[in-house]
Amino acid sequence: MSAVLYPLDRNMDGLWFLKVKVRNYDTGKYVYKKYSGLLNRYETLEERMAKAAEYIGMFEKGIFPPDMQGMRYVPAVDAPKNFANTVQLCEKHISKLSDDVESGTYGGYCTKLREFKRWMTAQGYSTLPIGQFHTGLAEEFLFYLKTQRKYKNTTINDYKSVMAKIWRAILKHEIEIKGYNPWINIESRKDDRISYAQYSPAQERKVMQELPAYNKQMWLFIQFMYYEFMRPSEVFRLKLHNVNWNIGTMDLDNNIVKKSKGRTAVIPYPLVKEMLLMNYDKLDPDYYIFSHGGQPGAKKLGKNYMSRKWAKFRKEFNIPDSYMIYGWKHTGNNKLAQTGLNPVLLKEHNGHASLDQTAEYIGKINISHKIPIRETFPEIGTDLQKPDEAYQRFINEINEKRSAV
Repeated sequence: MSAVLYPLDRNMDGLWFLKVKVRNYDTGKYVYKKYSGLLNRYETLEERMAKAAEYIGMFEKGIFPPDMQGMRYVPAVDAPKNFANTVQLCEKHISKLSDDVESGTYGGYCTKLREFKRWMTAQGYSTLPIGQFHTGLAEEFLFYLKTQRKYKNTTINDYKSVMAKIWRAILKHEIEIKGYNPWINIESRKDDRISYAQYSPAQERKVMQELPAYNKQMWLFIQFMYYEFMRPSEVFRLKLHNVNWNIGTMDLDNNIVKKSKGRTAVIPYPLVKEMLLMNYDKLDPDYYIFSHGGQPGAKKLGKNYMSRKWAKFRKEFNIPDSYMIYGWKHTGNNKLAQTGLNPVLLKEHNGHASLDQTAEYIGKINISHKIPIRETFPEIGTDLQKPDEAYQRFINEINEKRSAV
């Protein structure tokens, strides 16, 4: 037995029915039957999908309505692969992608698939045949990510891309499945990431000169962003016990940073020096590094505390509005990249899952590594087939000696 739910686009104004393929074991022939039952009495998409799933389950158990009497249950091996479970196929074939990406990137793929599985289960689609998963459902999932999970467009585009890759793997390896990739025709959402202006050396020196006297706590705060590439929300969660004073590192577990497994970060000398001069190593290890009164304490600061303080400082010292506090993280990344540091170390200090992510990040905020393109690009008409001058001199010397003989 197999069944296809119509209309395929799930138009609520159309007539809903199941086109059921059954086998008459007396004659050995397959026949198609239409069955709508009570499908069209329901007014919502979710109710109709649930009822259709109930009918399909009923058919699979060999329970048929009167007009299908005399038919027998067709074992699953006789059913087309199009009716294999969508979620199970995704879980089966995501491993096909592991060879083409770094382990961190593949871990991100698995996280996105888990989110998709949770949504499918919550919507009652956990047993939905892959032949019935269409672009409309894919768009519903992405809409859920936007409205319920509050993800940014760039993250939603990543989900769409990953799910399209999983479907591509399914269609490639499950050759009996007939269908299309429901994710590829969905238009990507507009990039809504904020572009944070980076501070120039002159602005850095101005802040370095004025901010310590104006607000020493905020001066320390932006150093964590600059030297440790930390987000403001992550800095607020830091406690003194996260700092290993003996070896100059910070243990950033997954309660602090975005990376699921956390990371250990090296603390550059200027930041270690700043904290030691304030005797932070002698304070209660359970204190938050940033608390009220400008000192470490038991109570964490609110998430917008430093942003408001920075906006006030920026206005008083004539720093343009485009220079937000988050820009210090980008500025630190930019300057460290310009030193020629090994990209793997830059990746680790950022806590990125892959070098691809680091390359994309640095490519957006730093063009200094691209300047040689401008300096060395050959002009149109330039002859690049220059002879090896040293070898040419060698040949000339040989020819001179031979001529002298």
